[in-house]
Amino acid sequence: MRRTWGAVLAAALVVWTTASTSRAQTEPPPPAPGTVVETIEAPAEATPAIGSGDFHYQATLRDHQGQPIARVPFALSLNRGFLPFVPEAKRVWRGVTDDQGHTPVFALSDRIVAADVLLRRRLGDGPFGEQMHIVSPVRKEPLVEIPYRLVLCTEPPQQFVGLSDGDGYTAYAASSAPAHILLYMDDEAAFSGRDGYLFWNEETTAIEPLDAEAAQAMARQLDANRQACRKP
Repeated sequence: MRRTWGAVLAAALVVWTTASTSRAQTEPPPPAPGTVVETIEAPAEATPAIGSGDFHYQATLRDHQGQPIARVPFALSLNRGFLPFVPEAKRVWRGVTDDQGHTPVFALSDRIVAADVLLRRRLGDGPFGEQMHIVSPVRKEPLVEIPYRLVLCTEPPQQFVGLSDGDGYTAYAASSAPAHILLYMDDEAAFSGRDGYLFWNEETTAIEPLDAEAAQAMARQLDANRQACRKP
């Protein structure tokens, strides 16, 4: 089931995580800011780490400036068809990019092209998930490089701040059970120039040393996200 939301400034949109978004394309789209998949052909000498078949592929996750994004969670799926090595109904492969921003090499029995692959940043983990599609409420066209903030209503809540990609999509929010996703496109998104995660857990301050002011800001944001997640 596809969910497409109009871009409304100064508003929060709430949905249940229900199904992966899919798009049918017959040919590769023209280059656009934030496009993350340019080529998927794996190096000839590469050994597939996932799947089986004669055709080997590897994608590179890139930011809105076209730079590879290393060591970050990603979600990978196909616009048409599905990945046979993913057992969940969502058919989304979840992993972490390597030091060059690459996905693992995967093998398929059928040939695909770059336009068939949907690769995006990922917030959270688990078999349930969804992503938002930001479009113009008037022209119904994708809005590219729009600052947004995602809040995934797990406990504790998780947050991602970034820009919509070249097709108007946000990061993929995944969870171990159905959860609300809040999408903010107002001043609170406050994009700082690079994508950023806020994973709230007991080890946060130990992993990322914070000064008192930053720690207080994080605590306030956590409280605000919890309150927003409780709203009907």
